[in-house]
Amino acid sequence: MLATAAILLAAVPASADLVYLGLRQGVWRVHFQRSLDATPREIDIGRLADASAPALSPDRGRVALEVAGVIVVCTIASPGECRSVRPAHGTAARPTWNPATGELAFVRYVATARGRTPTSSPLETV
Repeated sequence: MLATAAILLAAVPASADLVYLGLRQGVWRVHFQRSLDATPREIDIGRLADASAPALSPDRGRVALEVAGVIVVCTIASPGECRSVRPAHGTAARPTWNPATGELAFVRYVATARGRTPTSSPLETV
């Protein structure tokens, strides 16, 4: 079975840094490009599986990923150097960065009697 992944780039300046997921050999892999015409470079995220929602830091040196309810922050220049950011309660999703301060934010889901409830997370400096 052949799997195909498509990437949609709309209104992205030619000089923009990009971080995205690509499917290769049945595994989603994180890729980084300095510009649209640059050669993509795979970011080593170690043995992480099911990574999603990549977010590039404002300084372009790190990428935050959602991995099984945890946010993982990997350094682009140092292959395999990753750090987990776990909320005290619940699971984490949808990482993003504050462009002014470089702080990481994410949505935190907490299980309640009615199901999962999203709450905002405090910003964290990583």
